[in-house]
Amino acid sequence: MKTENNKLMYRKIFYYQRKIMFFLLFGIAGVILSCEEGNELGKNVLPASDSSFHRTMDTTTVYTSTLTGEDSVGKGSQQRMLFGSYNDEVFGEVQAETMTQFYPGSFSFPFDDNDKLDSVVLLLRYPKDTTKFYGDYNAPINLKIYELNQSVKRNQAYNQEDVDYKSGNELYSGEYTSPSVGADTMLRVKLSGSEGSFGKRLRDSTLSSAYDGYSEFNDEFPGLYLKNTKNNSDEGAITYFDQYHEDSKIRLYYYDNDADTAKYFDYTFEKTYAANIFNLDNSGTPVAETITDNSKNDSIAYLQSMGGTRVKIEFPYLDNWEHGDDKRIAINKAFLRITPKENPIEGNYDLPNQLEIFRINRDSIKYPLEEYLRSRSYQYLGEHYDSETGTYTFDITKHVQGIIDDGIKNRGLYLMVKNNNVTAARCRIFGGSHSTNPVKLEISYSLID
Repeated sequence: MKTENNKLMYRKIFYYQRKIMFFLLFGIAGVILSCEEGNELGKNVLPASDSSFHRTMDTTTVYTSTLTGEDSVGKGSQQRMLFGSYNDEVFGEVQAETMTQFYPGSFSFPFDDNDKLDSVVLLLRYPKDTTKFYGDYNAPINLKIYELNQSVKRNQAYNQEDVDYKSGNELYSGEYTSPSVGADTMLRVKLSGSEGSFGKRLRDSTLSSAYDGYSEFNDEFPGLYLKNTKNNSDEGAITYFDQYHEDSKIRLYYYDNDADTAKYFDYTFEKTYAANIFNLDNSGTPVAETITDNSKNDSIAYLQSMGGTRVKIEFPYLDNWEHGDDKRIAINKAFLRITPKENPIEGNYDLPNQLEIFRINRDSIKYPLEEYLRSRSYQYLGEHYDSETGTYTFDITKHVQGIIDDGIKNRGLYLMVKNNNVTAARCRIFGGSHSTNPVKLEISYSLID
């Protein structure tokens, strides 16, 4: 009897298993049929862009060429000072100098006729938690400081020959080395001056003049010029200074009457204009050869900040993308992948932290891509180096779709080092004609009825 009951139980289990299996197979078949092209089942819940299930990946031809950089770098009004020089066997001689204004921290001056001047010290803060130099930080950097004869104007680009400074009033001459990685330090130099002591003039001017504001003070003290003398060796570096940091200042030490303890009064760089001045010479280098070659498609292309070089990227056959049968090409994703030639962990010249791209207008002037205009956020113009993929990757989906739809003229793109007026970074990239790692435009698209 017990055996018969067991047999009955097994038959019921087998029956329900078969029933469950039947419904599972029926459901899977229904899903597959509903997704077949041309079947109307479930079509009303799919987006219109998915009405044709023809998706594919493709790449298109990319040309790259190296061009000279922009003339607009080094404009007045910027937070980071660049200073120093080095000789790069690939990019040539590189030099950066700085001119800057300074103002009293307060127009309530504490001085009187009985004060005794002690010294004037220039304090410049290296950036915290960021790169402090570019090149060999062990190499000495020559520094001379002069008073300016001119004001620094906002949004005006300067060259070395544009700088008018008091060559007879040298406030400092010496050398320094860049701080090591991770060091939280400042540059400190003592200023003097031959034209009746710079510090004495600062103090005495407040006794004889009543400044109404920045403009009148700037008329008497236009600013400082930090001038560099190149090293003869290949070694060298460019250091960065955060001039708007609260620790960056000119500090005047003095004694109040016969007091034993020195007091001080600060002159600040905050809310002032400064301009980095770059002098680049790539004569006889691979960069110069590439620029003068006028080749439409480089195997190696060159990117340099400080107005050095930029790369033009072209998609010569993208205008010809079309499909018959009255189908429209819908771009799902378009990724532009840039591979640097440099090893990011070798040598003194780090890869740029970010690169940026712009489309080119009819006057060959850079213009933001549609992706960034719509987002109204220019912080996304730059793409960081991805150490896992070894590339800089840009999403240019809307730009490619606009070209295919004839809404955007296919004039190409400019590739540049981001923030190129406040960084010394440079790199080589594999160009469009490189045999193994060319610049790639990878496109995923659908064909829409």
